[in-house]
Amino acid sequence: MTWLFWLAAAAIAYPYIGYAGWLWLRAKWRPWPVRRGFIEPPVSIVMIVRNEDAVLERKLRNLLELDYPATKCQIVIVSDGSTDATESILHEQACNSRVQIMLNQLPGAKPWDSTPR
Repeated sequence: MTWLFWLAAAAIAYPYIGYAGWLWLRAKWRPWPVRRGFIEPPVSIVMIVRNEDAVLERKLRNLLELDYPATKCQIVIVSDGSTDATESILHEQACNSRVQIMLNQLPGAKPWDSTPR
């Protein structure tokens, strides 16, 4: 029964003491310096909008003015069956190469939405 106690105590202590000790020992045994550099990965911003004509132009302007290289930033906007002026605002932005637009004529149901259409 004593060995079971010490086994349980070691299992509890390892994440707090043993793992930290192992990381310290590993860092001393085989150091792996951190490489630092300036990295700008490509970024895609996806917006799904429905009847957002009141705020869409301001939001698009804000996204296009981000302090990020234009060649590495892509904006994808999906209109999900909008019935207001949202699609006309998106058609105005179609000439911008950074903005990609997808128009769905009918609103899509969520996977968890079981209401019939």
